[in-house]
Amino acid sequence: MLFGLVFYVIYRRYVEGTPLTRRVQVPEASLKKQPTEVEYSTILVPVFGTRLDDDIVSTAGRLADAEVEKGDRPPRLEVVYVAELPLTVPLDAPLPKELQDQAEKALDRAREVGDEYENVEVTTKLVPARSIGAGIIEEARDKGVEVIVMGGEPPTRIRGGAILGGIGGARPEEIGEVTEYVLKRAPCRVLLTAPPEES
Repeated sequence: MLFGLVFYVIYRRYVEGTPLTRRVQVPEASLKKQPTEVEYSTILVPVFGTRLDDDIVSTAGRLADAEVEKGDRPPRLEVVYVAELPLTVPLDAPLPKELQDQAEKALDRAREVGDEYENVEVTTKLVPARSIGAGIIEEARDKGVEVIVMGGEPPTRIRGGAILGGIGGARPEEIGEVTEYVLKRAPCRVLLTAPPEES
């Protein structure tokens, strides 16, 4: 206890530079955190063809929706669907019809949701890639986006790690493999929309 008192006296006098007997007042303005308004002009929105896509696109639309002066370019949502292709298939090869249809359906729905925001321009793109995470990162770099808005997909149910001889991952249980990849390698900010809790 004596050490704590001595440390307090030294800290107050020599670090803060205030005497022990003087009362210090903190201005009220510095106690209130002023929320900063953040506006983004380019947002990358990966969609996966799930029910969470509407929430993700809506979140991105609200972030981008801003008053645009005449002559200025409106904020842009770059909606992408990444089609994961195996190494045996060239990236420029035509996609299987089922995958193509699924991607087009997801992109069309995302455009419908994005078009609800009148001051936002929505572009959609189907991106073939070796992995979903790599495709998202490559698009973010190519487009020079300011933020990526994506859903934290449910984690894989595969367990084991150290039990099966591997090294346990450092990934929290709330995020999956794609989300972790994007969070580690993104060239910009990443905003996650949490999946709803299963009841």
